Amino acid sequence: MEHARGLDGLAGEPRPGVPRKFTDAEVERVIVTTLGEKAKNATHWSTRSMAAALSREQTRRGSPPQAFT
Repeated sequence: MEHARGLDGLAGEPRPGVPRKFTDAEVERVIVTTLGEKAKNATHWSTRSMAAALSREQTRRGSPPQAFT
């Protein structure tokens, strides 16, 4: 029973659903770039401009926070 172990019961257990698409390092890189740099010739970052800036494949783009849901 997970609830019997409290918060310790949550650590290390595999999560249900599709595996994450983004590593922690990739999420950090997107956040640092978003907050620290201005998009070239634009007022804000789009998924395409961010993918191009970070050399990501557009087929893997998406919202990094979804990686944690």
